[in-house]
Amino acid sequence: MHAGPPGPEGRPMLLFIHRAPQGLVVASMPARALNRLVHSVELPGLEGVDIALSDGTPVVGAARPAGDDGGPRLVVRQAVSGTGLVVSLSEPWSAILAGWRATAAEAALVGVAVATGVLVLTVALFLWMRRMQAAEEARRAAEAASRAKSDFLALMSHELRTPLNTVLGFAEMIRDRAWGPGAEDRYVEYAGDIHAAGTHLLSVLNDVLDLAKIEAGRMALHPEPLSAADLALACYRLSSGQARASGVEIAVSVADDSAPLYADPRAARQMIVNLLSNACKFTPRGGTVRLEIRDAPHGGMLVTVSDTGCGMTQEGIVKALQRFGQVDNLHTRAQTGTGLGLPLVKGLVELHGGSLGIDSTPGQGTTVTLAFPPPPLAVTAKAALRFAEG
Repeated sequence: MHAGPPGPEGRPMLLFIHRAPQGLVVASMPARALNRLVHSVELPGLEGVDIALSDGTPVVGAARPAGDDGGPRLVVRQAVSGTGLVVSLSEPWSAILAGWRATAAEAALVGVAVATGVLVLTVALFLWMRRMQAAEEARRAAEAASRAKSDFLALMSHELRTPLNTVLGFAEMIRDRAWGPGAEDRYVEYAGDIHAAGTHLLSVLNDVLDLAKIEAGRMALHPEPLSAADLALACYRLSSGQARASGVEIAVSVADDSAPLYADPRAARQMIVNLLSNACKFTPRGGTVRLEIRDAPHGGMLVTVSDTGCGMTQEGIVKALQRFGQVDNLHTRAQTGTGLGLPLVKGLVELHGGSLGIDSTPGQGTTVTLAFPPPPLAVTAKAALRFAEG
């Protein structure tokens, strides 16, 4: 039996119900409250009831007679006011254990139900957040696509109209003999301008179409061994006109014993000319652009185009490698272009199994390196056989 600490007016109060092998122990409450309580308490299935003072002294101890319904009833025969009481109810241990197991099972079921509810709510919240995130990403992608379309139309409008206007203007002057008879030399010069404008227009269209093919996975390459010296010379000639117009010098460096470059001829020229064009465009007058083709330390070939131009930051490099991306600085604002050059070069060299690297410092210049892998063993063996036969 357990007595509780004093409550108001120094009277012990009911604190707890404790199940033990000996029985059920209810610890002290004021006798007056107990007197009111026990008159109506039904105790079915109990074999006996003992009432004692808080010091353990028994007050009433006997099996109680059955009530009207046949169950034992607790009856207080005398009021014990102002004294804390302890009531010990004799109950078999098997009944206590069964009650405990039932309570534990109910608690476990409640716990499982709560955990399941929390899990369901968590999963629902996660799925809702995923849907919201997907919707936001779709919205941003749609906005980016819309901006890209607008940028493309704006750039293409300028890049296509400018050479077309040149072609039409000079063609009209030749057709109408604007300078009269005897001005054949001037008309020949106009024809050259028409050819240059048409060549530029074709180059722009080729870049757009080739980039679209690369992104669609429909770009077909026909690689073959190319003479590094011949390739460098051809690209120099194709870029020399722009270099002269920009007041920039192009320097070419190719070793005499350089190995062949295994690449698609048209794609190789397109990549190098694009890099030379960018370098000339963003290098101030009097600057130098260098083209170097050399053997890679671990096989393959390296093509490097460097300039003494305005250079780029790391953020600028990332932007320049995006479609229609153009770095914004005091020098580049005066330049035109589609912003497709570097993305196209990157796509073409990666189709060859190679890579593009950019090293740039603002105010000092930029170096772009194309790394081409060595040719397949079958191509190397065939070239060695031709060399032995020749």
